[in-house]
Amino acid sequence: MNPFEDTLPDNRLKNNSRSIHYGRYRLNFDQIYPFREPLYSRLSLKTKDIELASMVYDLFPTHIHRLIHFDRPEDDQGNVITPKGEEDSFFLLFEMLSDFIYIDLKDLYVAIAELAFVLEDCRFIIYSSGDENTRWLDEYSITNGVLSFSRNFCEDHIFTGRLDYYIERTITNPVDVLFLRFTFYQLYDWLLYWIHRYYQVPHWIDKNLIETVSNMEKVNKTTLDIRIKAYFQKFYSLDEACPDWNSINQKYKLV
Repeated sequence: MNPFEDTLPDNRLKNNSRSIHYGRYRLNFDQIYPFREPLYSRLSLKTKDIELASMVYDLFPTHIHRLIHFDRPEDDQGNVITPKGEEDSFFLLFEMLSDFIYIDLKDLYVAIAELAFVLEDCRFIIYSSGDENTRWLDEYSITNGVLSFSRNFCEDHIFTGRLDYYIERTITNPVDVLFLRFTFYQLYDWLLYWIHRYYQVPHWIDKNLIETVSNMEKVNKTTLDIRIKAYFQKFYSLDEACPDWNSINQKYKLV
């Protein structure tokens, strides 16, 4: 499903407040591939040609510039995965620089479509954790400069509903290794958050807490909520060859 496919050329990038896609959003960006910045809810996409990318980007209006901007790896700090040879590359970052934004989502779709020919091959999902019970998941894929798009929906509220959607996608299409790794990390990130709440310690303290629940035997001995245990069960069963944390991390290199 593509709700934006009937976009009229003369209405592009107008941030039309009368559009059915206009609203207040808290946009999140989940990057499936390349697996470059797992700790950030943003996209980091390498440009093929910085001059062409700049020409397209400079024509965008202000509300698009608030979501997309240029960056180089040398400007970053933290857990950024930059492969060798990309240190001097230019990237386009897609991220929320404020708590929320009023935008016609169609404009973001158009901007990505117009940038596709200068971006590396990539896959990502955009969703909103906004003020309403939004359950849509917009999936973008760029291959050889060509964009494909689909809108999907999760059945529950976006925070855990998208996890359920990712898990189901992985189960129904196990040969998609890139999506499997992405799903593993999304689950790991939430499980780690829940563990820190369980031990009542700040999330930045001792990331090795995952070792205390490194397999289902250890998980079942805890008093964790049954719903959290269910997500651990899914985490440790996505890959039959990896039934515990150490084997998962060794194969998929989540941390």
